[in-house]
Amino acid sequence: MKFIGKEDQGEREEFVFEESKEKPEAKSYPHISFGRYKNAKDEQLLLSHFSGPMRLGGREAKVDIDFSHLVSVKIQETEHESPSPTSSPAADLNVRHL
Repeated sequence: MKFIGKEDQGEREEFVFEESKEKPEAKSYPHISFGRYKNAKDEQLLLSHFSGPMRLGGREAKVDIDFSHLVSVKIQETEHESPSPTSSPAADLNVRHL
């Protein structure tokens, strides 16, 4: 793989690589991109894009695949009553200042 360059994608940056051109008769070569958020604390890069020819069985197909990040989220449903106007923190402050 040969490093092609870095692309600015707003909040993200992409590092693009191209397969080495060992087969001069090939019409196109695969490009692979790895990305990360600019404000990320770690230096981990994640696969974000693949484009180019790919062998699918006995045929060659041109593919263009974007990958996205999956984030695990835990949602917990809770029930709570609305506070009455007299028991709100603002009401308590007003009472204390009187």
